[in-house]
Amino acid sequence: MPPLELKFLTEDARLIELARLYWELDQEGKRFPHQLKNLAPDFSVPANKILDTVLETCEAFSPEIACETCGRSRSYRSRSDYSEAQRHYRRYGSWQCWDCYMEEERRRREEERRRRELAEQQALALRRHHKELIRKAYAREEGRDYLLPTELSLTSAVYLLSGIKAGGPVRDHRPRSFWEPPAESIEEPEVFSPRIIKGISPTKAFDEEILDRLKARGLAAVSPESEPEAFEFYDDSIVGYDTEKVLWQLLPDVPADERPSFVRQVKERLGRREYKNWHDEWPRLWKQIAVAECLQFLVCTLNDCGYSYTPDAEASDLFGNLIDNYSLAQVFRQIDKATRDFADFARQQRWPMRAGRAVGQLRGNVEYYRSQGWEIFAFCYRPMSPARSAISKVFFNTTLGIGEEYFFKAPQDAGLPEIHTEEEA
Repeated sequence: MPPLELKFLTEDARLIELARLYWELDQEGKRFPHQLKNLAPDFSVPANKILDTVLETCEAFSPEIACETCGRSRSYRSRSDYSEAQRHYRRYGSWQCWDCYMEEERRRREEERRRRELAEQQALALRRHHKELIRKAYAREEGRDYLLPTELSLTSAVYLLSGIKAGGPVRDHRPRSFWEPPAESIEEPEVFSPRIIKGISPTKAFDEEILDRLKARGLAAVSPESEPEAFEFYDDSIVGYDTEKVLWQLLPDVPADERPSFVRQVKERLGRREYKNWHDEWPRLWKQIAVAECLQFLVCTLNDCGYSYTPDAEASDLFGNLIDNYSLAQVFRQIDKATRDFADFARQQRWPMRAGRAVGQLRGNVEYYRSQGWEIFAFCYRPMSPARSAISKVFFNTTLGIGEEYFFKAPQDAGLPEIHTEEEA
């Protein structure tokens, strides 16, 4: 069977001969022996016009290559088209015409559209189902009992005010001095609306502890308006949630019109510094917050030096020991010196070093200073970064005075500042 078949569209013998010579192949059926520059003078046709003349004279198609879908023979528009078609057929063993290809693409896109619509419908149905599970799991009954402001422990009171302050509504950003207390109102309705609450404390683990305690005491609850993306589901059960993604409702059982008064009473109790009732809690809470601030400052300074670090138990134990004997200003100074010394030493090495070795550097520095009887110096000012967390502002500003916590060193006896209430006086 010849590799090419010609269908002539004219009866002009001269043009038919030109077309025949143009499409003629050698004995192997791979090359075209007649060059255009040789055909042009014989037929008085310019070389650049021969192809157009041949296409007007005949149609060339293959008796061997046919569309795998509709069976139509492969037609050719030029010699190069023929050569390319042969290479493609030898490689893939099949060919599909343009019309069938476009129809197949249309059907594929239509099928893809239907699958996408079905997936969207299924995702929407699943989302609605999850929303219903969340609503049922976290719906709260009306008229439930709740703790009164006078029944809150120091820890619960501080945690509550810190949750209100963290992630709250937008405040004014006028410049103010470091020692000036921020002007804000707890009576703004956004504070008690379901919202994401994060950044209460310097560390995420501390945030989770705060929210868990508030939830256990009925001072905060996961809102049923939370998005399903914040939860982890297994079958038809909720098995967990991300504390930084769910919406939290503060004072969920307190009537809405009584919430501002409730919080105001809590603040007044903190402002009166009733250490008689909260005496045992103050040292533990002070130490927990101070250690968290040290961990945050360590991470921040290492990050400034180009190192990422996740605090571990070793760092927590070290700062717990240091806070028992030194102020935040002193510990911050030692953290700054140890991390920068570590970074300078690490840059001199030819191999990477673990950022956690900065903790060992810090411990070694303090132990050496102690053995030599040297004084531990302090920063004269609080660094601008990292910013004070919400719980630091609430706890220290209401129990020590604004800014005093940075230079405060816990006494060795009870860990309380020497401040007396009016009742004691």
